[in-house]
Amino acid sequence: MGEPVHPDTLSSLFPILIKRYNPANPRTPSPHARLHDLRHIHATITLRAYAHMIRAAEASAADVLAEAIGEG
Repeated sequence: MGEPVHPDTLSSLFPILIKRYNPANPRTPSPHARLHDLRHIHATITLRAYAHMIRAAEASAADVLAEAIGEG
């Protein structure tokens, strides 16, 4: 249609898709999920992927601050 899709539209489709998927895939059923749940999962995976970089940046910032205040 050429217009943005409202998030509620996607969220309302999830139960329908899961209901269709699960009977055809009993060995790997999908749990109940909402659009927000997928957003949360993606954020968690992203955080895990970059956590080491965040810790290194924090350590570097602490070193810079310690040097700036004369404790480094």
